[in-house]
Amino acid sequence: MLQTSDKYKENIKADTELIQCRAELSFVPPGATEGAEISTTECHSIARPQQMKNGSFGMDANWGTLEHKRIVLDGSVSFIPRENTQQIGFFSAGMCDAEGYFVPAEEVTYTFDALYDIVGVSIAFDDLGREWAEELDIKVYDGSNNLLKIFSLSNHKPLFYTEIRQHNVKKLVFSFKKWNKGLRYCKVSQIVPGIILSFASEGIFELDFEESIDPFSSSLRFPETTLVFDNTDNEFNIINPDGFASFLRQKMKTVPKLDLIVGARTDSIGMGQFYMYSFPKTDQPNEAKVYCRPSIAFELGNYKNDGRGMQTVAQAVEILFASIQEPVVIEEELKNIQVNQYIGDDIPIHTAMAYLAIACCGYWKFERDGSYSLKRWKLPEVMTNDVDYENMWSKPSISMGERYTSCTVRYYYWDSGNSTLKGTDVTVKEDEDDGQQLGVTSYYICSEAQAAEVAQAYMDFKNLRLTHTVDYQGDMSIEAADGLTIQNDFTKSEVIVMTHVLTFDTEGLTGTITGMGLD
Repeated sequence: MLQTSDKYKENIKADTELIQCRAELSFVPPGATEGAEISTTECHSIARPQQMKNGSFGMDANWGTLEHKRIVLDGSVSFIPRENTQQIGFFSAGMCDAEGYFVPAEEVTYTFDALYDIVGVSIAFDDLGREWAEELDIKVYDGSNNLLKIFSLSNHKPLFYTEIRQHNVKKLVFSFKKWNKGLRYCKVSQIVPGIILSFASEGIFELDFEESIDPFSSSLRFPETTLVFDNTDNEFNIINPDGFASFLRQKMKTVPKLDLIVGARTDSIGMGQFYMYSFPKTDQPNEAKVYCRPSIAFELGNYKNDGRGMQTVAQAVEILFASIQEPVVIEEELKNIQVNQYIGDDIPIHTAMAYLAIACCGYWKFERDGSYSLKRWKLPEVMTNDVDYENMWSKPSISMGERYTSCTVRYYYWDSGNSTLKGTDVTVKEDEDDGQQLGVTSYYICSEAQAAEVAQAYMDFKNLRLTHTVDYQGDMSIEAADGLTIQNDFTKSEVIVMTHVLTFDTEGLTGTITGMGLD
């Protein structure tokens, strides 16, 4: 369960609750920033111009320099450290005149490693010093260094955004001509070849969010967000040649949030960090729909390890997530478990992740902050929430699954003589013999003891036979893997959340929980 304020807990079930939805869509072409080269006119010795593409909007401090009335002895100014750990960006070598003009203009050139479609640009100046460029030009060039267009712009804020809507762009040249204060250096913290579109509740027709855990499964279930928003201006109509639709690309970042508003107080709950997976492909005159998933969903490569011995779970995870930027957290008790290095040829990354979770008696959890967690399957010790008749739309449905009394798991080892993996079955049985049989596969499993442990854990998991499904008012703080109670006509059943679906639309927020009964 996400940590929330006491006010949130008091009001999430109230009849007077007001839920609003927000979402941000980042129109930055995937890969454009990472492969770009930055060059500038002459820099100050303290400048760190390559920081202008690291994604950090704003200075880390109000940096003190030898400018007119810049340093004041009130504790508001910091001196620039020697180590390259603080956001500074570009500082020009020369200052503007007393009227704020740079003669000649200070320039930053952003050269891409390929041609990109650029919908706009975002520039962060010196936000903490309250300084910015008041007059600037943006020159856009194609792959043959031909000038496509010049934009002459004015600005009155330290964070600057503008649309340019240009296709097949190779280079952007930013000319900063006039500063808002005289006798100052030109200071640019960040330049991003894109803009962020923000949607509020009145522009969002529907937000669907789904997350789940799937222990012992040989495949991954990714969380997914579906966003349906107002398109009456036809910006996302695919036949509009100048609209936003022509700039949409897979892996553009999307950040949805839901707000609980009570009086003057707003509690905001982030629903995760997602990336655009699919987007409008048909003429949609009134609304547009995009589907978003976490970054790991785009990894289409295979797991590869040339070793034929053993490795730890932590070492296997390092290989699996070699090209993923988001943090990965492994529970301490899992890090040093021994598993096979070699699990076969051409095993997709997603399948290998599922195999590794099985070998750990666990599952992958996709956290709301964008990180990934590898956890051991265990029953929750604390029930963190309660779903009762007061906030249900209808009584829960409850079904009972099969009873299992045996489970077979195979462990694998490398046969160097035949250059292949060989396996040996291990079967764990209950005293009763009239139940169903189970089996699960993971080529990471490397010993008889490990196979027996996985078999017992999987059988225990499957013998949680009661499945509870309930439609209720919705609570953004409930997560998959949470323990909670669900009321029925006889008792309040303890349940672990396997799947949680939230839907926000013009009627408000609703939710569906599917969980396994623990009692």
